[in-house]
Amino acid sequence: MKTMIDNVPKVYCPVTGDLLSKSLYDAKFVISKADEYYQSYWESIYRDDILMFMKLDMSDSEKLDEIKKYILE
Repeated sequence: MKTMIDNVPKVYCPVTGDLLSKSLYDAKFVISKADEYYQSYWESIYRDDILMFMKLDMSDSEKLDEIKKYILE
């Protein structure tokens, strides 16, 4: 039991983006926080990538084509 109490927070922290650090959270709560963290993480990645596309020296239609390829691939 001590091993679990010591190690569970070591897993919760990275999978929730350091939002949870105690060992007695309900599993559904941990999963929900992890989902929120990864959703936010990927949204920021996509946002940054799309902003990068917008800075390219291309016409708007070419930029849109590149963004569509990026999203669909």
